[in-house]
Amino acid sequence: MGPVQDFFSLGLHPFQAEQFLESLLVGRDCGGIYALSAVCPHMGCTLALPELISEEGVKCGCHGSSFDLLGQVTKGPAKKNLVPFAVALGCDGLLYVDRTTPVDREQRLVVKGAP
Repeated sequence: MGPVQDFFSLGLHPFQAEQFLESLLVGRDCGGIYALSAVCPHMGCTLALPELISEEGVKCGCHGSSFDLLGQVTKGPAKKNLVPFAVALGCDGLLYVDRTTPVDREQRLVVKGAP
């Protein structure tokens, strides 16, 4: 994903790279850092665009579904929440997300030095 310091500010951060099959949202709250799928479960549109993210969460630009900062549906037509993924800090100081490992929505990576 990149240096962990890139994700120290509170809120959601979009992450999209051509080599990944799935866009991601990296979030930070007072509990730590977490990651969510950035693919709308309604029709598969990407949510990893800065203009779709607000202080309340993220809104799908295709059909208007909204999700809170934890990826839970707040407005349809989407019926499923965004999937939370495992996050780890490598010994190289980079943040890694395991898109094959869904985790509990409350799971966080606590990073020393984060504000």
